[in-house]
Amino acid sequence: MIKITGQFDMGKKSGIWSYTLNGRIIQKYNYDIDKIVYHDGSSAFSNFMIVHIDQGPDVNPILIGGQAEYFDHVLSKLSYPTNARRKGIQGIVYVSFTISKEGEIIDEQIEKGIGGGCDEEALRVIKSFNQRFIPAIYKGEAVDVRVIAPLTFKID
Repeated sequence: MIKITGQFDMGKKSGIWSYTLNGRIIQKYNYDIDKIVYHDGSSAFSNFMIVHIDQGPDVNPILIGGQAEYFDHVLSKLSYPTNARRKGIQGIVYVSFTISKEGEIIDEQIEKGIGGGCDEEALRVIKSFNQRFIPAIYKGEAVDVRVIAPLTFKID
């Protein structure tokens, strides 16, 4: 279960927001000072593959809001395409994107799809994600990293 709590001031997030996943606080972020004030060490990328030119970054990017923010977004936005459901298409769509050294998602594309409209839906959901990241660090510098994320489509 995902729980996100915080306050808004004039339509913008303010103060400390708590991000909880399955009853465990995974991150607290202070939007007034633009800083993580608690992070349990987990990453939104436990199922993701992070690619860097030379090797893995020294520090992986950190999603503000952590896994709770990512899962909340995906679960609330992802819709099973009617065509795929009708044809019984199931599987995992792999979407790649870059987390820029500015902490933004850019250059989204399908790495491996399953068809039936699922590829387009997975890409739409990732492109609609506008939460910021603390960028990856390599040799003391913020760097771009490429991420490959799986999105699962399963008929229940």
